[in-house]
Amino acid sequence: MMMVNNLVPLLLLLLLTSSINSFVKQHTYIETYKQWHLKMSRISSSINNEEGMVKLFEETFEKVVYISTLTQAFNPLTLNFFEIDSQSGSGFVWNNTGMIVTNYHVIEQSYRSKADVQVTFLGNEKTRATYRAKIHGVDPNRDIAVLKIDDSDDALKISSKSLPLGDSKDLKVGSTAIAIGTPFGLDSTMTVGIISGLGRTISSGPNRGRIYNGIQTDAAINPGNSGGPLLNSQGKLIGMNTAILSINGGWSGIGFAIPVDLLKVIVTALIRDGKITRKPTGLSFLSERQSRSLGINGGLVILNVEPSSPAETASLRGLRSNSLMNISLGDVIIQVNGISVKREEDFLSAIDQNIAGDTVQLKVLRLIKAEGREMPKSVETSVRLKLT
Repeated sequence: MMMVNNLVPLLLLLLLTSSINSFVKQHTYIETYKQWHLKMSRISSSINNEEGMVKLFEETFEKVVYISTLTQAFNPLTLNFFEIDSQSGSGFVWNNTGMIVTNYHVIEQSYRSKADVQVTFLGNEKTRATYRAKIHGVDPNRDIAVLKIDDSDDALKISSKSLPLGDSKDLKVGSTAIAIGTPFGLDSTMTVGIISGLGRTISSGPNRGRIYNGIQTDAAINPGNSGGPLLNSQGKLIGMNTAILSINGGWSGIGFAIPVDLLKVIVTALIRDGKITRKPTGLSFLSERQSRSLGINGGLVILNVEPSSPAETASLRGLRSNSLMNISLGDVIIQVNGISVKREEDFLSAIDQNIAGDTVQLKVLRLIKAEGREMPKSVETSVRLKLT
């Protein structure tokens, strides 16, 4: 009896050890399965992403064009003039219009010499086609140009090759960015990266204006990519590649694109009118440091309103002084079309989204002398500024 009683704890211990070993093996199996499942999910996701990129390229590359500018050259042996390619870049069909959009600097030489340009659609040997195009309209200050295919039948034929338009106002740093074009003349080239910065100011060229709210990307952009599309992961147009930041002229990891929301405004006007009419608002502002010295930490303090300008017509007020040289504060602009402005660059960027004839809504802080008060008070008011 004593021996049986001594065996009971031993049997229980063996049973417990067996159960623990079984649990450990089962748990190890579950963990191993989880790791395997996670690995397979990653492989599947990678394959799906790769297939998606291949599909996006196949659906897009025939909608991108190679642009070469034509200039006259003289052959002293034959005493004849002939055409040669002098400059090249990329472009794309705009919104079912049959018009081609590219950078102004790509076709600047042809524009100045009033020459035509040559547009080649990138495709296989059967679908590749070259057309002659005229420069329909340009906006040098924003580095945008619109080309029109000479033959209306050809223009109608290519109108279906337009890229779907996206939006640039809701872009986020880290989102996928895809560039397609003809860098160094190598057609049908796609590079992939991310949006690495937003709100950049880009120079549109020597002695020209600035482009605000530019998109920064690390998708490789090289000479020849200019004028080509920058796409999101759905293949929608979010910008037009326009410049790189480089020490030696080659790719260094930073490229810039004109946002599609600005393209929508300017390209639509160029297609309709063939040109952009732009007049200044008639406003000048205090610097940020000057504004802070007056205790103004937000908004733009209007320094001066030019006579007979859109700003004067809108009854905007600048700084004023009386005979005793006391200075009275003018209006402080805090919003343009619902967008907050803190610097002059913010104001110019918001105005840049409009063209002559548009009316923009300003929200301003205005000092008024209230009845029964010795000191004026600041009130918010809305002002409609018509751009003429």
